[in-house]
Amino acid sequence: LEYLRQRLGASIYLIGAPDDRPAADEVVAAAKDGLIDRVGRTGLRDWVRLIAAMDLIVTNDSAPTHIASALRVP
Repeated sequence: LEYLRQRLGASIYLIGAPDDRPAADEVVAAAKDGLIDRVGRTGLRDWVRLIAAMDLIVTNDSAPTHIASALRVP
């Protein structure tokens, strides 16, 4: 994450459902400043808007992958 922020100027968003909160808390604790935590605070429509504005998405979940694919976000 640090490399993406410092070298590429990337904004890092963490998105997920409310039940993803325990895993998200671990990621937030391990990350340094600059992570935008939206886990449990966004619905599907918000995900679409966020992903549409992204240049790149890295995910381990199929829902954001399918949304990104439909929006042609690599």
